[in-house]
Amino acid sequence: MSAPGSHLNSVSSYVKTKQTLIEMMADHIVGSVDVTHLPDEPVERARTVATRYRDALLAHRDGGRLVAGTFTGTGKTLRVADTIAGALLDAGHPEPDAARLCWSIVYFTLGLTQEQQTPSDNPRGSFHELVATGSYPSLARIGQGVGGSA
Repeated sequence: MSAPGSHLNSVSSYVKTKQTLIEMMADHIVGSVDVTHLPDEPVERARTVATRYRDALLAHRDGGRLVAGTFTGTGKTLRVADTIAGALLDAGHPEPDAARLCWSIVYFTLGLTQEQQTPSDNPRGSFHELVATGSYPSLARIGQGVGGSA
């Protein structure tokens, strides 16, 4: 029997703070992204990693929000970004452009995933319904490239 006040079997004995637990969860989600067996073509390689990243986020309730609010610093997040950046560099983008594109892809994926995981009882209408009003002509022109699937 454990001494009074001892919690050897509790999570708190392994994880000292709530923030540490959240960081571990985010690290697990990002760590599940497979960056192996990628296409040779650089743009397709970046697209494949971004898709796998999104799939990993969607596989967990509130995965996008959890990962977006956390920097784990373990290298798993950086491993995904490094693979995307490498593909962009291999595609011929100069370093500054590759950096901007890489982080744009990562943060766009996070944002889009968060929106997709948000409950859909929006009284204002869906993205596609709002665009169809004609009030957003530029978004209507680029169509399916923004706002996820129909």
